[in-house]
Amino acid sequence: MFQRALAGLLLVPVLAFAAQEPRTFGVGHAFEGLPLSAQPNANYASDPRHPLNELHALLFLGERTPTEIGASLPAERAKEGLGDAEFFTGKWYFRNRREKEISAADRRLFGGDVRVSPVEDLKGKRGERLRELLATLATREQVADVAELRPPLARAMLQWDLLSVWWRVERNALDGEPLAAEEATLVAMAKSIRALALDKAEIAALESGVAALAPTGDGNERSKPYVPAGLLGGPQGAWLEIARDVKELFHARNSLRTARVFVRAESAEATRKLVELSARATDDASTPRLDVGTEAALVLNLVLVDSELAAVASPVVSEVRVRRVTGPAELRPDNGSSRDGWSHWIYMLSRPGALLAGGERFRFVPDTAQALFLEYGTPKHTTYFAQCALCHRRTNSGGQDPDGIRALGRYGHPSVETDANARARLAEAQFAEILAQLRVRLGLVETK
Repeated sequence: MFQRALAGLLLVPVLAFAAQEPRTFGVGHAFEGLPLSAQPNANYASDPRHPLNELHALLFLGERTPTEIGASLPAERAKEGLGDAEFFTGKWYFRNRREKEISAADRRLFGGDVRVSPVEDLKGKRGERLRELLATLATREQVADVAELRPPLARAMLQWDLLSVWWRVERNALDGEPLAAEEATLVAMAKSIRALALDKAEIAALESGVAALAPTGDGNERSKPYVPAGLLGGPQGAWLEIARDVKELFHARNSLRTARVFVRAESAEATRKLVELSARATDDASTPRLDVGTEAALVLNLVLVDSELAAVASPVVSEVRVRRVTGPAELRPDNGSSRDGWSHWIYMLSRPGALLAGGERFRFVPDTAQALFLEYGTPKHTTYFAQCALCHRRTNSGGQDPDGIRALGRYGHPSVETDANARARLAEAQFAEILAQLRVRLGLVETK
């Protein structure tokens, strides 16, 4: 029924199609990591022309003109003409072009199989097409009719995609910004979010996927995948989870995910001591320094809305970020991702990898890849290594945290977490505003 209902809609020329696998510009390209085209890719169905893939493209592919452009981008480096020794000096990570220096020539296509959609406006033809597609996914019966959505993970991931874009529009409007979509589009999105919902037990039964990230590499080459042993099967040995105060960046109102932080020093005792010293620190002199080989990891899980319209922190890991002290606290071009001793490895849940045959569930994102970083306040186009160095560096850090582990910052009141479910419960509670607005759009509560 789903395919028949959309047979005529496929003729609408909102986005072009091509029978190709998801692709981005490769390593070393001036636009490494950015999408090659705005054509829908095979994310939810093997045929790129499938309506589910068009739906995802409408939600997660869009052109934007950044308000900041990082000086670390290959094109920016080429224009400046500085060698690495000249560029990676001082506070290089703050060097950007800003709005007055940015023109239409800086407009780029962003998004694709990414965690944060670059799409800023759902009005006009995009909104009209969204409503047409969502009208075929407005009820549980319609969703059940789509073969590609029968696996619970597919419904969970599509719901989260819709939820994240819908909520950003709603949140911005609640915060006083102009509404970036017709209300009919937001209602249609809300109906599909409910139609895709799994029961709480179904969410709990979803696989985390961490088996796909088996330990690999030695942590010495940041350009090659590295997953440390003893982390993702549940904290083991020297790995300890860190309890800390809530930060806006990973508040579930903003990220729609749980956020757990783990740290590993030479031994469990050394890790515990590092946490204790960090909590007791009062100034730079009393803040502990990190030994080479110390590691930290951030593990993010999807939070979903169940069939009762309650928030449920799912087992599904959507992103893993690993950081390792690989060198001394000295600024030089060859000293890790941060150029002052930190290296990082990022893994993102891949839609086609998780849902289609033969794919890898997580994709490794080299630190030289680029993205439009929206979750930090402004649409900024830069490299991962430069964006990460803003917070995670060992020099010029102000002494507020031990060599760039923000979770151990003395203002965050860190301690060793003893409850593995604490962050899940916190994220579910932080969904209250999201759930309230969802009920408004579904017509389940009266508005003033």
